[in-house]
Amino acid sequence: MAYIVLLPVTLKDTCKLAQPQQACPQPDLPLLLNATQTVVGQLALLPSIPALTIHNQLDEVMNLLRGIDGRMDRLEVRMDRLGVNTKANNRNSIARSVNSTINRDTIALVRLTDQRDEEINGFSK
Repeated sequence: MAYIVLLPVTLKDTCKLAQPQQACPQPDLPLLLNATQTVVGQLALLPSIPALTIHNQLDEVMNLLRGIDGRMDRLEVRMDRLGVNTKANNRNSIARSVNSTINRDTIALVRLTDQRDEEINGFSK
């Protein structure tokens, strides 16, 4: 029993089977080179499209704004810490001023506090 196998045939395969006097199609290399140069030249012009240029500029601006936003967040945290420290220092300065005027054993001292407004351990009573 014999089997017949059918394989796909391309133009290249038909040229191999052609008679020697038949000419197979050949690529036009100068045309191919010109087409490649045209494509490369046009691709090089893409950045000059106004929409792309504006998009790139907007991306740069957004990146700058994100950087500024991060810096502002860090500055806000530092200002909050400074406010807490200043309040604690002011409370303790007032307490020291009041305590410096006390001249009797019967008057209680104003307690010094830490930054969380809690009494400092070891403060004399």
